[in-house]
Amino acid sequence: MLRFRNQDDNRLRHAGIYALYDWCWGSDQQWLHSTSQQNSVFSHDHGFFLPPSGWRWDAGQLRAKVDEPHPLRQEVDGLLREDLWRFADELDKVDRAVLLPILLRVPSAWPATDTDLETLGWFLERRAVAVASRLRDLL
Repeated sequence: MLRFRNQDDNRLRHAGIYALYDWCWGSDQQWLHSTSQQNSVFSHDHGFFLPPSGWRWDAGQLRAKVDEPHPLRQEVDGLLREDLWRFADELDKVDRAVLLPILLRVPSAWPATDTDLETLGWFLERRAVAVASRLRDLL
């Protein structure tokens, strides 16, 4: 559960978590709170992101789920419209030119084929606009 929304800049951080969770098909919610930084929240361990919610995703699973909404099912009370729209605006800018340099940094020793990575880029690019729209409609 996302907590401490009224502390530090967690309203903005929570909006970002809503964006990341839907865009990258989040699962296994893990939040860290820094007690030395007014309970700032951090999302970590994204090993169970991407469909089917696990590290064993493949291109076929990404293609099957690309247009399916996957919103974070938590209370939206206290979120700010401008924060959600800020992340929506950034998602609207996601395209191949943004994603390609990131995907090219995946180590070749990792068990993801070029086809898998190409499909991952397509998945993220295609989902971005729909996720942005869902963020704008949250409040």
